[in-house]
This record gives sequence, C-alpha cells and structure tokens, in this order.
Amino acid sequence: MIFHLWSVLCQAVITDKETNGVSYIQAFHGVKLTGELPGKLPPITIGTAWRKDSTEAEKFRLRVTLEAPSGKKKSTDEISAEIPEESNNYRFNIRLLDHPVNESGMHFVKVEWKQTSKGKWKPAAILPLNIEISTPKFGDSIG
Repeated sequence: MIFHLWSVLCQAVITDKETNGVSYIQAFHGVKLTGELPGKLPPITIGTAWRKDSTEAEKFRLRVTLEAPSGKKKSTDEISAEIPEESNNYRFNIRLLDHPVNESGMHFVKVEWKQTSKGKWKPAAILPLNIEISTPKFGDSIG
C-alpha cells in the first residue's frame, strides 16, 4: 500500500548527488502576477513524499488540479510514478509550467493519486495558493 507523507509548493528543488539530500527552494503559499487576466503562473514545483509498506515495487498515477475561487478546476495530465522495490520512501516532484490563471484570490492546488487505472482518485494534499494581480500604473517602469 502507498501512503502520501507530505507536499510543498516551491520554486525549485535541488538534490545533492552525493547525499541524496533535498532542498526545497523558496517555499510559498502565494504569488503576485503583474499584468491583466487571463495570465499564467510562473513555474511552480510541487515537492511530494511517499512511502510504501510492501517489499514489491508499487506503481501509481498522480494528477494535480488547480481550483480557482469560483470553483472552476483545471487538471494536469496524469503522471505515472513508481516506488522501486529497493526503496520504501520516494520523492516525486511535479513541475507546473505556464499554467493558465483566469482569476485572482485563494486557489487550491490539489494533489491526487490512484493505484490502478480504474481506481478512484484519492486526495493526497490540498495546498493553498493565493494569487494576487498587480496592474502596472502609468509611469511605472516595467522590466
């Protein structure tokens, strides 16, 4: 069986090749976008950690859904993941690039998983993401 341990929103993930230690760079719960809507999120990484209780390799599927304050949802494609036989713990990082944004306010990033293609999606994490929009005023320098 697979268990979700934790998830975090951050800008980048660095893994030390010698120690396999991980640094989650600039963790956050909100972003400020400049311009007008619709817009796009800056690159976001969702760091996740998982555990399995068997000695066999465990395959599963992941997806991420961004839920806007209005309730509208936009999901990513399904992502295949596997915890190898020789490991009980597994880190999986999901990168969101150019994800569309149509409204400001409190959004929720939902990480879901299922173990079989026909299984039901199970919630793993719900992460708050406050999106603020800043419109440049006449005379402001841009860039």
